[in-house]
Amino acid sequence: MADLCGTPMRPSDSWSSTEVRSLQHSHMWTIKGFSQCECRYLETSLRIKDSALNGYFEYIRRDVLIGHIQPSDEIQLLLNLTIVSDTITKNSQNVISPVVPEPRPSELAKDLEQMFGDTRHSDFTIICDGDKEHRELPAHKVVLGARSPVFAAMFEPHTEEAQKSEVHYNDIDFEVMREMLFYMYSGTAPSLQQMALDLLAVADRFQLIGLKEMADQVLRNGLCVDNVCRNLVLADMHNALELKQDALRFIAQYSNGVIVTDGWATMVKEHPRLVTEVVAAMSLEQSRLSNNSSVSMGGSVNCGNANNSSILGPEPLAKRSRYDA
Repeated sequence: MADLCGTPMRPSDSWSSTEVRSLQHSHMWTIKGFSQCECRYLETSLRIKDSALNGYFEYIRRDVLIGHIQPSDEIQLLLNLTIVSDTITKNSQNVISPVVPEPRPSELAKDLEQMFGDTRHSDFTIICDGDKEHRELPAHKVVLGARSPVFAAMFEPHTEEAQKSEVHYNDIDFEVMREMLFYMYSGTAPSLQQMALDLLAVADRFQLIGLKEMADQVLRNGLCVDNVCRNLVLADMHNALELKQDALRFIAQYSNGVIVTDGWATMVKEHPRLVTEVVAAMSLEQSRLSNNSSVSMGGSVNCGNANNSSILGPEPLAKRSRYDA
């Protein structure tokens, strides 16, 4: 396609098309006694398909028409009319959808992960002062503050940590702190299985809900006779409600095996309140068993001696596993 000058036109983004609809009509107009007509112009009316059309037309001067009057003082005009009845315009647009790049959350996560441990742009230092170590972890306030309400409060201008751009911890292992920071930058914790106990504690301390839920799930999946008391104490200390409920139910169901472990002896000595909660859970379990006494219970518990705390019978594999933190 080319324009009026012959220049090729680029493809249009939109177009429109208009159709003019019209009627062709002929009308014979006979005027008798025309010589007596002194009108300046001629006017007539006609009706086409029940529609009245009125108007006047100055076709020719009157003095010119006088010379063409028939002997009967009559003149005839044949009118050929083109009457526009309607116009219809159609518009069509070739919609050009803007190209919106697909979001790339994985790319963002990768870039943030690369920031972890990068000292070039870090503006904060976390120092772990253990018994035998003094190790530092570079960090970025904007990341720590966005991920943890505890760090966000720490970075208020009036705090000592904000003014010195560093904080000391003598009660958190360096590797645990490093794993927690890696989670804050990447959303993952590669050593979660090995550090679940410690990560649950620091996640609760720094209000990292996601990390706490991840550690909680690992500990719940790994409950066994030898670690259930330890995990119950930890769950109570750090308000891990689901882990606590699972631990209480586990002890209630496998009490004969649990009460001969060192973990039970330690809990009785140091956390008597939890023992009370265990007794309540055992009572509920006994009530449940009584209500379902007609149901055959598979498996049995070997009370045995202090050296035999294993659970016999067809128990779930997860319950028989041993979790090594």
